[in-house]
Amino acid sequence: MLLVRVRPLWARLRPIWGGEGAGAAWLGVGVAVAALAGLALQLLGLRVLDDGAYATFVFGLGIGNVAAALASAIQPVVAVRVGAPQSAFLPATPLVIGIAAIVTGGLAAALLAPRVGLLVAVLALLQVPVHAVVGVGVGRLQGRRAFGAIAAAVVLQVGFRIAVVLPPILGGHGSATVFVLALPASLLATLVLLLVVRAYRGTDWRVTTDGRRLLGHYALWALFAWVINADAVVARLLLSAEDADAYALAFTLGRQPLYVVAPLTTVLLPVALAAHAAEQRERLRAVFAVSALVLVGTVLALGVWTEPIIGLLTGDPASGDPTLVRGYAVVGPLAAAATLLLTFGFALGCAPRLRALALLTAGGALAATVVDGPGALLLLQAAVMAALVALCAVLAIRATAPAGR
Repeated sequence: MLLVRVRPLWARLRPIWGGEGAGAAWLGVGVAVAALAGLALQLLGLRVLDDGAYATFVFGLGIGNVAAALASAIQPVVAVRVGAPQSAFLPATPLVIGIAAIVTGGLAAALLAPRVGLLVAVLALLQVPVHAVVGVGVGRLQGRRAFGAIAAAVVLQVGFRIAVVLPPILGGHGSATVFVLALPASLLATLVLLLVVRAYRGTDWRVTTDGRRLLGHYALWALFAWVINADAVVARLLLSAEDADAYALAFTLGRQPLYVVAPLTTVLLPVALAAHAAEQRERLRAVFAVSALVLVGTVLALGVWTEPIIGLLTGDPASGDPTLVRGYAVVGPLAAAATLLLTFGFALGCAPRLRALALLTAGGALAATVVDGPGALLLLQAAVMAALVALCAVLAIRATAPAGR
């Protein structure tokens, strides 16, 4: 009876990955291993860091998440253009991009240094350009359907972080700086792996002829990345050390749904791009079904076993805020649903306009300046995520509506 029920559900979800089931499986295994390694790193951080140091580490992770999303915006563009007549993907020359990265990174480091220290700010921001270069290599692998190599890169990135932090911890010198250092160091190790597997072979580094349109795509994904990660950065900058640590723990646990849907978003874009228009409504239903399953599963897991999970990670069930964790059990799945919907809409050409996302970003940033605690920040993030999901869903429903409606 159970198999009879599972099979129709599996068939209902299959449109998300289409004919790329093997690729989704490879990525699923890689992301699962990386997620476990990531939780192990979080466990080390929770046990070793205190007095706001853990929040500083999560601040670095937040910057890394923005950088990863920027790379994920570059990756599909590169993948789609592998072997295509228009294979260039750079909106400007590498020299101009490099100068812009240095200037922007320097200004950002100067702004963040008073709160987190110059070294931490520089290390955290270094993730952005390195992640972008890694995104190009992963996009090349995706275009060649080398999903096994992509999975290996994912595992290496998280595993190398543990390799960096373990020696100082065992020597009694674990600190937030060491944990933040592990973030760009792991990306550099991943870059070496990509070079070894010749991911950049045949890359066209010339300026593309449709650079303005591509800049809009990159900006859209960069803003989206900021919207779903901004609260981790804001928590570290505006809340007290104790409140920031509590919020960081909720952020860590509630963000697991994004890792669950990561393999699906990787295969969803090329599958949706190659599909016929008549198939897209069924694919959208599958996206909604996955989003609902992730929401229910996360709420059940974090809502029922909140204290034991907090105790497992921190060693003290009373060290976290169960209300924040339960709240993020809703916010996290909303972020995962928004990621799936935006990926789907991007493939169909019905993603939100850059102006709409900019207004949502500006509104959230303005409201964040008056938050008076972690609970208010959580409610603000929930409202922003709900608005983003609703916007992407409406656009996708309209785009997939049968002709004549």
